[in-house]
Formats: sequence, structure tokens, C-alpha cells
Amino acid sequence: MVRGVRGSYDFGMRFAPGRRLTDFLSRVRARLGLSFSEVAAVCAALTILGASIIAFGGVTEDVTQHNGLSSSDLMHLRWFTTHRSGTVISAARLLSDVGNITVLGLVAVTAAVLLWRHGARLVVAVAPGIALTIGGACAAVAKAVGGFLLRRHGA
Repeated sequence: MVRGVRGSYDFGMRFAPGRRLTDFLSRVRARLGLSFSEVAAVCAALTILGASIIAFGGVTEDVTQHNGLSSSDLMHLRWFTTHRSGTVISAARLLSDVGNITVLGLVAVTAAVLLWRHGARLVVAVAPGIALTIGGACAAVAKAVGGFLLRRHGA
């Protein structure tokens, strides 16, 4: 506290919102037993997730309102199909095969084995496989529902 002509002023109160956030993060970190770098990684992941959701929402709005990127899609498609080469097509096929369920399954199993051998708990070790399974199930349901809606509405 500093006493002046107009009374006292607490400099700590000026930064109270930042201090409250810091105190909250410290309590969460202590409760979950996380290190500072782990908390920073979680914060970065949540920030990226938020930015991705905003970007996806923007693109979705452009598609549903038929403006933005979707208004020039045909022009871009023509340019890319005209200017592609055999090497680019081969690279695209290779990258598509990397996303194959077999390759992703092998990556999940390898991650589980590595995590287990390095002393991770069982639930942590099998988490990549569980995430892959849940993601695949959600994609299958979304494709089925989307296909049903397209057939029903004649699009």
C-alpha cells in the first residue's frame, strides 16, 4: 500500500485478474500433479483446438452460405488438375496411404508398446488405440448419417 494525496493505492490489485488466473493454474497443476511444461503443453493444445474450431466454423459457414472459398472452388480445381504432374500424383497417393487404417493401427500399437515399455500406466499406453477406435466409429457414424441425409433430400 502506498499512501498519497488521494489516499492509499494497492499496486497488487492492479494485476488481480492475471494473478487470479495464475493462482487458478497453479491449483490445477498441483491437483493434477503436472509440471510447468505439461501445463504449457495442455494450454497450447487447447489454444490450437480453439483456433481449429473457429477455422472449421468459418469454412462451414462459407460452404452453407455459398460464399467465401466455395465460390472459387471450381476455378482452383481446374488450376490444380491442369498443373499437376505424375510425381505430385504419386506423392498424394503415398500421403493418402499414410492415413490408411492399417498404418494408423500399427502406429497406435507401436505407441502402446513404447509407452508400456517406458513405464506408462496401462490406460495411458492404450489411449492412442482407444482414440483411434472412437475416432473411426465417429467417422463411420457421420458417413452413414450424411449418406442417409443426402439420399433422403436428393442432393
